Amino acid sequence: MITVYGNPIPKARPRFSANGFVYTKRTTSEWERLVNREYTLQNGPKFTSGPVGITLRFYRQDDRRADIDNLEKAILDALNGEAYLDDSQIVETHVSKAVDKDLPRVEIEISEVTR
Repeated sequence: MITVYGNPIPKARPRFSANGFVYTKRTTSEWERLVNREYTLQNGPKFTSGPVGITLRFYRQDDRRADIDNLEKAILDALNGEAYLDDSQIVETHVSKAVDKDLPRVEIEISEVTR
């Protein structure tokens, strides 16, 4: 299991600049970089091919609105190319969300799925 400490950030919709370029909100990209870095530092398992399952337990600092699917999307994108080649390998997910004012975090478990 990998634990990333910090208040989980949901994936934001892409933004468009005045000159037409598409960009990701800074808070989203910073959170995704942190997740990727922590996954690497904590030596998470790497799945180069084949189906994988993922369990995500989000503990947010407060109960302000954060859609669970957007929280999940940020983690799946952050681990793309690190824990697995592509998030299309994910065939099973288990996701939960709760409040922990004192220790916000996300707990990540990834495993091989046999079919």
